[in-house]
Amino acid sequence: MPIESIASLGTSITAEEYADLTRTTPSDFASLPPVRHWQGQALICFVPSLPSFASAGWSQGVLSVTEHALLFLSESSTGVRLTYPVISLHAISPKCTIPLPDSAQESERPCIYCQIDESEGRDEEEEDSEQRELYILPQDASQTEAIFAALSQCASLHPAPSEQQTPSLPFHLDNDAHLNGDRPEWSGPIQDDAELTQAGRTQMNRLEALVDWSSLNGDAHHVERDNPDAVEDAPER
Repeated sequence: MPIESIASLGTSITAEEYADLTRTTPSDFASLPPVRHWQGQALICFVPSLPSFASAGWSQGVLSVTEHALLFLSESSTGVRLTYPVISLHAISPKCTIPLPDSAQESERPCIYCQIDESEGRDEEEEDSEQRELYILPQDASQTEAIFAALSQCASLHPAPSEQQTPSLPFHLDNDAHLNGDRPEWSGPIQDDAELTQAGRTQMNRLEALVDWSSLNGDAHHVERDNPDAVEDAPER
């Protein structure tokens, strides 16, 4: 199941705790809890909404980024677990386009934007359904970059099958493009728009519109294609 319902976050440990536990060789490494790369209060919103949540829109709770999965547990103890192959893309968007709770206004704060691949186990008719998206808004806005970095690091531990033969293709800016707000480029073997499929060009154009490249500082990867085969055309908004 692409998105799993949970009632607790389960056990996870910090990198320091993992180092302590492995100072002597454990009898079974598989029995060790997953390493937690980030955890804290956040709002999340699925579009379209998930039936597992009581209402559509934003949910407040605890977000946990572990080496095995992205987890969220709401204040009502309703939660979700997403393994990294399910997260086909994650990015930083400098402006959240989903109105916040008790407000009709968009947030001026940056957020994490993800596309979710729910194709596993679907029939052909279901595969034509709307692409599900996930928006993550940390309570502390300064933690947006930290969540993105944690997602990037953990996703790299779970490459898609095709990526085991072909290098991943992250969307990135070099220093000059980054500072000037120029059009981003695909790194890796695909550089020419002519080599992209129509779906790929459509998706790339949407990403360019979604992320305000001129507002980003530093030489960082702000959009990651975690599973290139799973990226679909996102709905126009």
